[in-house]
Amino acid sequence: MLSTSAFVYFKEYKDQEQSLPYPSERLVEIVSASVTVLDGMMAEVAQTHSVEEKIITAINNTIDFGWIWSSACLLHHQEIVDGISSLVVQAKKQITDGSKQAEGYKKEVKNSVVHMSQ
Repeated sequence: MLSTSAFVYFKEYKDQEQSLPYPSERLVEIVSASVTVLDGMMAEVAQTHSVEEKIITAINNTIDFGWIWSSACLLHHQEIVDGISSLVVQAKKQITDGSKQAEGYKKEVKNSVVHMSQ
């Protein structure tokens, strides 16, 4: 019986292009673990200098990116690892900023409704 990875590889393989149109299971696991590291250290580093740099360093030092060494070009390994870490931090920042904006809008709407009802 073929493993899921082998099935996906054969299903998606093209002679001229060897890439998946969606993230691999390993990449999803890496991103999930990176978010866990980020969330775990936010309380401790949120009010310090170079927050993003500290989180990226922690992700790079905590998460096992070994599979990238074996499946990616060795010249681009560090660039891929740094890119994953940086994207996780940027995505979390955008989600947090979006939540803050949503809370601000909720307060504005609530204040408008209260003001209109007076």
